[in-house]
Amino acid sequence: KVVKENTLFNYVPITPESQVQILHMEESGDLWVGTKNTGLLNLHPERDYSIIYKDDTKKPVRPSEENHVIQSYERKLRLFDNIVKIESDDDGCLWLKKEYGKYAGLLRFHPERGDLTSFFYQPEVSTNDPTHSVADILKDEQGRIWVSTGNGELHLYESQNQSFRSLGKIQNRVFKKWDFFQIEMAKGKNGKIWMSGINKYVDESTFPFIWQFDLNTEEFRSLDLDMRVGKSRYKEFVYGLEEDQKGNLWIATQYALRKVNPINNSVEFLNST
Repeated sequence: KVVKENTLFNYVPITPESQVQILHMEESGDLWVGTKNTGLLNLHPERDYSIIYKDDTKKPVRPSEENHVIQSYERKLRLFDNIVKIESDDDGCLWLKKEYGKYAGLLRFHPERGDLTSFFYQPEVSTNDPTHSVADILKDEQGRIWVSTGNGELHLYESQNQSFRSLGKIQNRVFKKWDFFQIEMAKGKNGKIWMSGINKYVDESTFPFIWQFDLNTEEFRSLDLDMRVGKSRYKEFVYGLEEDQKGNLWIATQYALRKVNPINNSVEFLNST
């Protein structure tokens, strides 16, 4: 059961303890605010109140055989806390990445109907396996929902079946070690999806890798580029991934901003430290 509370618009219950983690703006003007401790907030400039979504949901008892979908519960969970990524689809649903410590699950939530469904990782039924942990959520040019998981796998949501279909897994062709827990996705042009995560080199330094997935052929293509910043043993993490109008891919980490030209396989470092 989803609990819906209204508060005055000029008194949004955000405190330092709330820890706002993500904002998501829809074309309708609705602003969604994901927090660590206060639930899911909805604000609209034409409304004189805000809405807080909490939940009276209970801990899951049994997942379905397919896709780890949770269908029954036994005691309370705070499912709307610790939301770190929000995406919306064309059916009025929100897709929420929720962290459970080191791992993350996926919630599909319809605000009007109050429907709430969980996919992939759940702490009560999943082992500590990155296969079940959600890395990123993406809505493509056709309005479809994609999810990358912590083992480097890409999944497409099929609304007719209300389940996810796996489209394959990133294969390591260059390096021996990988950290798949953090895989960012970005929309590309002409039915392409970019994926970037972390390579672990022999010296244990970590730097981004890039893959491209073609929605038309359903094939992965690796850009085997040397993304290291000099010879320093940085441990980088990808925080942003975007394609510009010219087809260049921009990758932001805590140490560098990279501009990648996928046509000639060149990498330009704009502000490495």
